Amino acid sequence: MEVMQGLTKKLDYDEVKSYIESIGLMLLSEDYVNALTPLSCLCHCGNHFTISLNNIKKGRRCPKCSAQRLSEKNRLSFETVKNIFSSQGYLLFSEYINSRKKVKFVCPNGHIGEITLSNFKRGSRCYQCLKEMRFYSKREN
Repeated sequence: MEVMQGLTKKLDYDEVKSYIESIGLMLLSEDYVNALTPLSCLCHCGNHFTISLNNIKKGRRCPKCSAQRLSEKNRLSFETVKNIFSSQGYLLFSEYINSRKKVKFVCPNGHIGEITLSNFKRGSRCYQCLKEMRFYSKREN
């Protein structure tokens, strides 16, 4: 939006379309009202979303791509996850994808199992060990 001697010039549809395409989005809306009115856009990832020109100018873009970038930024490395498991005596032997996908492990007693990183961090451990502990505690009573 251009400012001329204290006055704000309203952009026309072609200027808005050109600007939106210059940042890698496709404008699907057929008219432009003002900078606060939501516009229908299509991202290169195929996501269809609505956003105002003001929000685009503030740096906001496709919510799907933004969520993916955030997820990649916050993703733990395999080495970090392996160290979390090994600090408790567990050996991790499968690929780590994210905290909600199960990974395969060998517990300190040699059992093979699967667990999510989220559950492991909350204190869950080897299911087989838990079953054995319950079995032996019942036998002692």
